[in-house]
Amino acid sequence: VRAVALDPAMVDSAESTLQAVFLFEFVLRAWSAQFSLKYLKSPVALVDFAAILPSLESVTGAAATTALRPLRLFRLLRL
Repeated sequence: VRAVALDPAMVDSAESTLQAVFLFEFVLRAWSAQFSLKYLKSPVALVDFAAILPSLESVTGAAATTALRPLRLFRLLRL
């Protein structure tokens, strides 16, 4: 069996693109619900936020991002 090598730059680019899509979708859903607290407390919104949270490394810092990385598994719940 032959292993496929992935270019790390391509993986980073794909990850950034997917994070942007998740963030855009979260903001669009919150906006369509008029940013109501009822929606923001809903399980769907909380799972979306938990999936987005690790990508905010510029705000949270690298150490916090590493600690929050397991939260990316919440994306699987959305599928």
